[in-house]
Amino acid sequence: MTDAEGLRRYYAELSDDALAEAYAQGEASYQAVAWSVLAAIVEARGLNAPTAAQRPAPPEDPEGEADLERLDAAYHPRPLEVVDNPVVRLWRGMAPLWFVYWVLGVGGGLAWRLVLSLGWPRSALPWLGIVCASYTFIVCMAMWSSAETYVGSFKWVTPLVKVQAALGIVASVGIGFQALAGPR
Repeated sequence: MTDAEGLRRYYAELSDDALAEAYAQGEASYQAVAWSVLAAIVEARGLNAPTAAQRPAPPEDPEGEADLERLDAAYHPRPLEVVDNPVVRLWRGMAPLWFVYWVLGVGGGLAWRLVLSLGWPRSALPWLGIVCASYTFIVCMAMWSSAETYVGSFKWVTPLVKVQAALGIVASVGIGFQALAGPR
């Protein structure tokens, strides 16, 4: 295992808050390899924010009548966004790939098969189909996004999961249209 692979694994397991804190220290605090891995993971998670060295200097105001809010906003940029909404975290690929694939994809798919096989009245089937199609679509998009941010040692996983996600999206659209057509 190379240093970069070990660092990728280490940084991938950190929370968004810990990554933000590490990234805020700036490039001067890290060796070149560590900084490049940290910056790539911060960017992959969509947490880009200026480091201390990148923050702009406050603009000069020769007349002394500057808008204080504008100066404050220029000197103190907005902190990294920490997302608490689980659907947004899934959509952005912030959930671990194994969780999205095995728990939500495989486990959720089996749960939906069980729910749909319970003998619902014909009038409920279109609504269940639309909910199932929506769930499948969100999970497949989450699989795709999580595959984009995957930093593990199994490089062949990413293209396979993307193919599975693409097929799942096509299937969810088919399920949705079938549900809208109503029971036969």
